[in-house]
Amino acid sequence: MNTRQLQYVLTVAQEKSFSKAAEKLHVSQPSLSQYVQRLEEELETELFDRSSIPLKLTYTGSLYCDTAKEFLSLEDQLVAQIKDAANSKRGRISIGISPYRTTYLLPPVLREFRRRYPDIEIELNEKRNQELEELLLSGDVDVAVTVLPLRNDQLVHQVLFNEKIVLAVPKEGFDRFIPAQTRGKPLASVDLELLKDAPFIALTSDYRLHDIMLNLCKEAGFTPNIILYCRNIEAVRAMVIEGLGVSILPYNPYIFLHSRIHPDYYTLEGLSDSREIAISFKKNRYLTNAAKAFVRILKDTLRDGNFGETV
Repeated sequence: MNTRQLQYVLTVAQEKSFSKAAEKLHVSQPSLSQYVQRLEEELETELFDRSSIPLKLTYTGSLYCDTAKEFLSLEDQLVAQIKDAANSKRGRISIGISPYRTTYLLPPVLREFRRRYPDIEIELNEKRNQELEELLLSGDVDVAVTVLPLRNDQLVHQVLFNEKIVLAVPKEGFDRFIPAQTRGKPLASVDLELLKDAPFIALTSDYRLHDIMLNLCKEAGFTPNIILYCRNIEAVRAMVIEGLGVSILPYNPYIFLHSRIHPDYYTLEGLSDSREIAISFKKNRYLTNAAKAFVRILKDTLRDGNFGETV
């Protein structure tokens, strides 16, 4: 059994199609099918249920893929350790992060990282938090900036800072919802109940922030009138800026450096919520010198900058 066999089977399992896997692997579909069939004959078991559309793994196929992932991960770590020992100034790092935090968090960190380590290749994987955890588990990223708590006990983390959850309101057209004495004052306290008749912009239900919004409104005694759902935080913020509605969003002062236009942000009177942002890793996974350098520079930048309440 060799690395190519493992990668071929994993790609077919991922794509759920021999033709799509063959295209991704840059081999012909008949060759790939024959290759997997010979492997199945060698193992005396079927790895795929070919009667299923899309293609599904059999029980033994699932066992094979689980072990294959671990094997390839160990191989990657071995190669990384050897390269580290050979030259600590070269290498590659794969970073997982949400698109939202890429915008306000990464630019100063990567600028300093590139200055110190110009020969280290950087790969960004911009995904939602749950997908970032999956990338960590599969070994497709070395480190990831995540929201706590993590769902899998195979992942470990180091807390970076606390991110406030605040009310975002358009600068115009919503004066009737905000008391005159607090209107326009950054992070002034506002009673969320005053917004019970306001239109809300929300993230879709597969985001944690969606549930945070509903829970805060419930604590304030109402169900929000959600007129629009968006797939990312920046889209929600843009809709609020355009005056379509209000929203509950994470707040960090550093975002003001990336946009000249922004909504008014208020803290919630009698209601407080925040979330911990962390740098996360897979337990017992070897961290390359490049990954360690990135984490070190990230922490230094947070400590010296204005990213919120650092830990």
